Amino acid sequence: MGIPGRVQELDERATPHPTARRPSSWWALTAIGFAVLGFALLPIVPSTARLGRLSVPVLQTLWPVTLALGLLVIVIGVRRRHTVACVLAACAAFAALVPINHWRPAGCADGETPTGKLSVLTANAYVASADLQALSTVVLDRDVDLLVVPEATNDFVAQFSETTGGRRLTHRTPVIRDDGFSGTAVLSRLPIEQIGGATGGSARHTFDQPAVRLIVAGLPVTVQAVHPYPPVEEVRSWDASLRELGRWQRASTDEHLVLAGDFNASWAHPAFRDAVGGLHDAGPSWGPFDRPTWPVGGRLPSFVTIDHIMVRGFESTDAAAIDVPGSDHRAVWSNLRLCHSNAKPAT
Repeated sequence: MGIPGRVQELDERATPHPTARRPSSWWALTAIGFAVLGFALLPIVPSTARLGRLSVPVLQTLWPVTLALGLLVIVIGVRRRHTVACVLAACAAFAALVPINHWRPAGCADGETPTGKLSVLTANAYVASADLQALSTVVLDRDVDLLVVPEATNDFVAQFSETTGGRRLTHRTPVIRDDGFSGTAVLSRLPIEQIGGATGGSARHTFDQPAVRLIVAGLPVTVQAVHPYPPVEEVRSWDASLRELGRWQRASTDEHLVLAGDFNASWAHPAFRDAVGGLHDAGPSWGPFDRPTWPVGGRLPSFVTIDHIMVRGFESTDAAAIDVPGSDHRAVWSNLRLCHSNAKPAT
C-alpha cells in the first residue's frame, strides 16, 4: 500500500495548484501580446486622433514592424505553451494585414490593350540636397519621360537642367515656393500643360503640388504631383491635403491618371487609403508589401513606404526603388504603359 500513496504524493507535487501564482515571464509575454495587438489596430484609428502627446500618424508608420513582432511572439508563445500570447499575437498579425487589403497592382483590365510608354520617376530632393549627377544617371538609365521632384528649388532645377539627364527633360513647371521644403517641380520629355489640380488649399499649411497634362501615344494623361505637409505637428493640414486629393481624383474623369510624389503617408494611414481609393499601385513591391522608401542614410533602416506612384488606366511593366545620394528618400520609378480599350465605338 506504500507505493500507491507515494505515486499520489508525486502526482500532487507535479500538478500545479489552481491558485498558484504565474511566473513574471508569463505576465510579461501577455503584456507584449496586448501591446503588439494595440499597434496592429492603429491603422483603423482616425489619423487626426492623438494619444497623449503622441501623433497617431507617426505611430501608424510602425505597422510593418507589428507583423514581424506578432510572428515572433507566436513563436515564443508556442515554445512556452502560452496560449493567451499566441492568440493575441495571431490577432495582431491578422489585423496588421488590414492595410494590404486595399493594395492593388497596376494592370490592364480584360478587353484592354497596353500601348505607348511613360517612364515615371519621383525623387525627393531633400531640401535641394540630392546629388545632381546621381539623379541624372537614374534618369538616363531608366529612360525617364517624366520626373516629379518634391523639395526642389528653382536653382536646383536649373543646375539639374545642365546635366545630361536634365537636358533630356526640357519641359518644366516653375517652383512657386522656393524655400526648399515647399517647392515641387515636374520635368518632362514631352510637352506639358500645367492645369489646376489638388492643391491642398483647404489645409492650413500646404506645399506646392503642380498638376500637368500631356499626350502619350495619342492619348491624354494627367499627372498630379503630391507632397502634403508632414503629419508631425500639423496633422490636420496633412489629413486635409490627402482628403482633398482623394476627392479630386475621384471626381476626375481622366482615363489615364498618375499621382506621384512624397505622400508623407503609407497604406497604414486611413487618409492615404482615402486619397488613393480606386487607384492602382505602380511602385516596387514584394507581393502586397511595398518596398520601403524612408528613411535613408540615417541610423534607422528604411521601414516605411511614403513615396508612391499611383495610377488609373495604366499597367506597370517594371518598377524599382532607387537610392539617390544626398536624399533621405529612395526615388521610386515605374515603367508605365497606357491601357487602351479594344471596344469599338457604337454606331
